[in-house]
Amino acid sequence: KTLVDKKVTEVLDLVDPSYLTGDDQGSQNIQEFILMAGFAIALSNGVVDNEEVQVLKALVPKQIFIQTIKSVNGKNLAKIMELLELKVAQLKLYITNTKKMSIVKDLALITYADGNAEESEIEVLFKI
Repeated sequence: KTLVDKKVTEVLDLVDPSYLTGDDQGSQNIQEFILMAGFAIALSNGVVDNEEVQVLKALVPKQIFIQTIKSVNGKNLAKIMELLELKVAQLKLYITNTKKMSIVKDLALITYADGNAEESEIEVLFKI
């Protein structure tokens, strides 16, 4: 791909992020990260609302949803944040700034999934 093609793809990913549907290892790592981070945001107030679960479920492929929920289910917020730190270390190797912006946008949507953003959810979002 030419530089122009790469830049056009990055801009289009902001509107329709391909990492949410991709089946390559990089996309799967991003999908797992978004789901873990979204779960942490949802859990920050002590309760994961059904609306938040539905948004998370809609963001990633079913298999990623199932395997990632199994990895975070029953864990407290501190443990999930530790898992996220490990995932961030993996993502830093290949993630572009454009994808970072898309991920932040997706996490903001999760924060507002239940109709409001509580202080605890916003704090976790900023930590992530």
